Amino acid sequence: IDEWNDGEKIKVKCETLDNLFENATISGIKMDIENFEYFALKGGEQMLKTNQPVVYLELWDNDNRTQCFDFLASLGYSAFVNHQNNLVPFDALKHKKQNFIFKVSSN
Repeated sequence: IDEWNDGEKIKVKCETLDNLFENATISGIKMDIENFEYFALKGGEQMLKTNQPVVYLELWDNDNRTQCFDFLASLGYSAFVNHQNNLVPFDALKHKKQNFIFKVSSN
């Protein structure tokens, strides 16, 4: 992803969240990984399905945000934002935010 990502490129070995936390119970995840959140979330799909942790993401208004919202929604997650010191459902028409809390509805 070249959008908003300037600097030196370095190759590193990557592990999926599912592999790293295969036998762990995860209750919360915080990510700010500069437009790579979708890929990290995809690598943690089983963990997200099994543990349903609260997920905190910083997401710019771009394709990565759309992919994250769509992917998490497919797993039963809803997006929330802090509005006047209250956690409220995200409404793109009312909220101009980049920080989101996703949680699975407890129906």
